[in-house]
Amino acid sequence: LLWHKKHENNSQRAVQGFVDHHRESMPDEFSLWLTDQLPGWKGSGLQFHWASLRDGDKWKEEAPGWLLTSNCSITREVYFAEGGFNESFPYAAWEDIEFSTRLRMRQIPTFFNPACITRHLHRLTLDGYVNRQIKAGYSSCILSGLHPEIAPSLISPEGLREYSDEKLAYAIQKAKEVTTGDDTKEIRYQRWSIALQYASWKGVLDYIKEKGRGWLALPHVHSPELVMHVVSCASNLDRGDITMAQLDLGWALDKHQ
Repeated sequence: LLWHKKHENNSQRAVQGFVDHHRESMPDEFSLWLTDQLPGWKGSGLQFHWASLRDGDKWKEEAPGWLLTSNCSITREVYFAEGGFNESFPYAAWEDIEFSTRLRMRQIPTFFNPACITRHLHRLTLDGYVNRQIKAGYSSCILSGLHPEIAPSLISPEGLREYSDEKLAYAIQKAKEVTTGDDTKEIRYQRWSIALQYASWKGVLDYIKEKGRGWLALPHVHSPELVMHVVSCASNLDRGDITMAQLDLGWALDKHQ
């Protein structure tokens, strides 16, 4: 409330707080890596990319595009004016980013208050996060369909071509092979990252298989621009907007016969 009052000259605004681990959760190295809270602020950024809000030793006060529902607030007026959360997301994954994307497009600022802290009382495990990444990969297709311009940053055709269930299983196996000590930490982090990346690709492929039609082209393209056009065409087909789907197809074929 104090942070909203501090920035009340911005009639439309949101506030992002910090998310930490509850002391009873006993966060291990994997949890700290996921949440960007390792010494030196080096981590995966998959759960909370806090490092992006740091400028050297100081926190940034503005966080455009941030509104993580783990700890945030927004005025009722702005929330309903923007239409609230999109209810097409089946999981708690990317729905807050989709909402914050709309805020950023409308140039509604998010102010970051690192002293406003919520502490999560649950442990993050590799198996649990693999399942979460599968759901996140699935939901990333929904986000891409709503905002095709960001699809190339979320969907990797090369990764989709590389994926197999056997590779995912092997990556998880290697990620679970415990190593300790500073001299092997980079190996640990790389193995965790690879396993979670394969899990995300599985989620994307699950969505493609379920939706079919235009989405089936995604694993076969080779440029970010084509990812955007394919996603836009496929999502317009899903919405029944044949005219826009034809335009997307025309733009894609014009440059990529």
